[in-house]
Amino acid sequence: MKRISLLIAFGLAACFVCAAAETNRPNILIILSDDQRADCLGVLNPHIHTPNLDRLAANGVLFANCYIAGGNQPAVCTPSRTMFMTGCTLFHLPKDIKATGNKPSMPCMPTIFGPAGYDTYYCGKHGNTYHPADLAFAKYTCINASPSGADYQKVVKKQDTFAKNITDYLSDPARKQKPFFIYYAPSIPHDPLFPEPADLAMYGDTHLPPLPKTAAPDHKSVNGFNFRDTNIRTYDVPQMGGFKTPLDLKVWPNVLARYYAYITTFDHQVGEILDALKRTGADRNTIIVFASDNGISQSDLGLIHKQSSYEQDIRVPLIIGGPGVPSGKRSDALVLLSDVLPTLCEMTGVKTPPTVETKSLLPILHDPSKAHREKLYLAYRQEMRAFRDQQYKILLFDNGVVELYDLLSDPVEAHNLAKDPEQAARIKAMLAKVRHEASIADDKGVFWDAFDTARTDPD
Repeated sequence: MKRISLLIAFGLAACFVCAAAETNRPNILIILSDDQRADCLGVLNPHIHTPNLDRLAANGVLFANCYIAGGNQPAVCTPSRTMFMTGCTLFHLPKDIKATGNKPSMPCMPTIFGPAGYDTYYCGKHGNTYHPADLAFAKYTCINASPSGADYQKVVKKQDTFAKNITDYLSDPARKQKPFFIYYAPSIPHDPLFPEPADLAMYGDTHLPPLPKTAAPDHKSVNGFNFRDTNIRTYDVPQMGGFKTPLDLKVWPNVLARYYAYITTFDHQVGEILDALKRTGADRNTIIVFASDNGISQSDLGLIHKQSSYEQDIRVPLIIGGPGVPSGKRSDALVLLSDVLPTLCEMTGVKTPPTVETKSLLPILHDPSKAHREKLYLAYRQEMRAFRDQQYKILLFDNGVVELYDLLSDPVEAHNLAKDPEQAARIKAMLAKVRHEASIADDKGVFWDAFDTARTDPD
């Protein structure tokens, strides 16, 4: 049976490669949002309106358990987007990650697909990305918005028209000479939140979205201590103010409404691009990837922003569709966002560079019921390490605290099992697995001394 499955997967790969050869390779469109939670898709959440993202899900495979590996800095966007661009792992990020030139030190999307015959186009945000990779695209459009600038709102709001850059590009007859590789990545729905008034009106009054099940004023009220990075900066909501914890939960549904509305504003942009694809006929031969660079806490466990290894921060939406991909399917396999690069290489017949450390999702695109990874090792700076298998997730904090969750019965991590004496053997075994995975990941910064006599509470 295993041999048959491998042959089927190989056959699908061959099909993609043959199609690529016959049509001068399929086009690629990547749509990457900024700070969008995995549960903020209409197909998963009845409280949010995303008809165009739902359209993508109806025509592709939705990955319900897609993760980022974490971050080595509070601006998690930077390492996440770098791993996405390069297929590298968190502890092998390129040394020029903060450089400004257009000569990336590691093979990345534009330097892989450009030489393979693609016309590459980056249109997106300027800050907190892998700049050498962004600048290596043949065409580059961005807006550099500084929060200290006098026209900050005007500059940020201009992103609402970013989709026109893509639709104009798709309508240009000159671009048809080559297959295209479009990377569309505006900083939406990242705060400050500037939803269109009509979109905000959809969530007003009796339609305010409900708070997360684990909503709390701060993390200390939930798990006994606060993170150093919890209030690293305010969460900016124009016309409401800048927020830090502790939160007023009576106000937060209105904040959440603005966040949801901004995603709906972004969804309109997605619709414009999808309509342009269809209008130009490119939709018949275009691989489409939709994802986000990280999730975000919206009062979950008393947190805001995305500086943690909890589910709401590291789990992201991922949808892949295109020629040969089944429609309307869902995969519950454990995958990484950085698996997308080798997947695109296999789907187009472009050679995967040896620097890529992640795994192609092509077998799942053929059979969404297939598994992918048995486990994930996750990290946030020196504050947290996490390990999850198919059911359980253990979190380790640099103050010696251990938390354990059964994600099958408790996907929002509301019930810490670490204090249960019956879980002592499981915790011991999972601690050993974390040590092993840290070694494999080349994570030399783990705070093991805090766990030589691991504690399960902060007292």
